[in-house]
Amino acid sequence: MLLESLPNDYPAPVVNPALGNLIDYTEAKAGVEVGIPLYPDAAPLDLITLHWGNENSTAFPLPEGSETVEIVLSILVPYEAIATMPQGTVQVTYSVYRAGEQVGSSLARAVEVNVTLPVPEVIEAPIIQGTSLTSPNIEDNFIDEDDYELNGRAIVAWQKGF
Repeated sequence: MLLESLPNDYPAPVVNPALGNLIDYTEAKAGVEVGIPLYPDAAPLDLITLHWGNENSTAFPLPEGSETVEIVLSILVPYEAIATMPQGTVQVTYSVYRAGEQVGSSLARAVEVNVTLPVPEVIEAPIIQGTSLTSPNIEDNFIDEDDYELNGRAIVAWQKGF
């Protein structure tokens, strides 16, 4: 039985700032790095669970020696977890456990996500072809000097989602 309420104001997680204000499909496919900042009374082997909306990570132990650095742990959120809410604002938080008991949780970080595609599958790159009749090179995706200033042709594979 707890005699006091658990702290729920640990510093909010830090989403990779290089991603900007919106996580798109390409960024999500590579996974999104979330940093857990130094929180009060951090101790080696604390277990940290990251919450991405309704998706919960496995518990990650706090490595020994990292309890004094600015970002104590980095967690890579996989695309599959991000895609559970493909568009909108996701609340990202974390919880800290010690000796099997929760000892605190963080403030939320709001993250904008848009991982929807205009078609349900990834589109293949078009095949580019030159159009000169005199060119000896008929290789796809190669424009030689005979075709350089002429019109070209792009062939796009048809997708059911078009």
